[in-house]
Amino acid sequence: MEIFAAITPGLEPVVAEEIRALAGRPVREVPGGVCIDGDLEDAAGLVLWARTPAHIRVRLGTVKARSPQELEAGARRLPWKDFVHPGQRIDVSATLKGARFKRSDVAALKVSQAAAAALRGPRLSHRRPPPPQGVQVRIVGHEATISLNAGGEALHRRGYRLATAKAPIRENLGAALLLAAGWVPGAPLADPMCGAGTFSIEAALMARDRAPGRDREPPVVGWPSFPKGAWERLRREVRKDGQRVRTPIFTSDRDPGAVRATRENAQRAGVLDDLRLTRADLTAIDGPEIGPPGLVILNPPYGVRVADQQRLHGLYRRLGQGLAARYPGWRLAALATDKALAGRLLPRMEQLLTFRNGGIPLGLYVGELPA
Repeated sequence: MEIFAAITPGLEPVVAEEIRALAGRPVREVPGGVCIDGDLEDAAGLVLWARTPAHIRVRLGTVKARSPQELEAGARRLPWKDFVHPGQRIDVSATLKGARFKRSDVAALKVSQAAAAALRGPRLSHRRPPPPQGVQVRIVGHEATISLNAGGEALHRRGYRLATAKAPIRENLGAALLLAAGWVPGAPLADPMCGAGTFSIEAALMARDRAPGRDREPPVVGWPSFPKGAWERLRREVRKDGQRVRTPIFTSDRDPGAVRATRENAQRAGVLDDLRLTRADLTAIDGPEIGPPGLVILNPPYGVRVADQQRLHGLYRRLGQGLAARYPGWRLAALATDKALAGRLLPRMEQLLTFRNGGIPLGLYVGELPA
């Protein structure tokens, strides 16, 4: 079967590299995600172990969709009973690009009707009805690809980030940016504008080799065709952390509320002792000596208006001075809305990725702070 790992467009190479390493087999990059061939046990394994995707989906099939009626007829022929229980509710969402008909709600309704028709029959007896099954329909031109959500709620919801700060980074995005910047467990990490602590906590979880999805039971394990005993085998592998790699993680922020949020989130994640958490102002040049070079990762204010941008250039220049004084010889990875702004932090920054966060176009820029 074809398994699809969905991600914010622009981050496909990072997800592809992670899933290739996890699965040990070729993957295919497509806009908005990565495809890999596998079975339902592979899909459940990705839900448990993949840190960077937003969703894991299993392709149910591709059908012609030149009209709503043709879409419904094609969807009715798909093997729904292998994946959805009779009587189980399904929640269908649809997106259209270049389709002959323009209403996504009509597409979702037709697929819902097709699934209901295909699933007619005696309902299985459940003490509690199974939760609704998410279904995604993507119509491009004359074809519709219909997929089932194997992982349930968005995979970035690890369960620890209940306290938030300004301009939060989602957990899977934080993990993806760390990997894209070349950070590996064991290498020192500095997170001097920590916000809610996502970068630091994700790094600590990587260093502990902790499966990010170990506290969830995804919908895929309840599908009628999911192999018996497979979930128990997978769960046995993730009940304990792997071999921990000792990693210096320096976490700080000038805002006491951000430090408090990071502390609470790290406590929930079980990694508070892994962080050297302090309140500190990055623009104060006389920062403490923190050890051998590693990676500094920065999520500074973006600014979306022209006036904001003008003020930000001065702020970024001061941040750059603080970085150069406090982290000589370290590698810098920073988010910025454009290369000119990133250049205020450090001249000649290289752009690695472009993507959106909260609807704002961003780039990930990297460079070497002078020794």
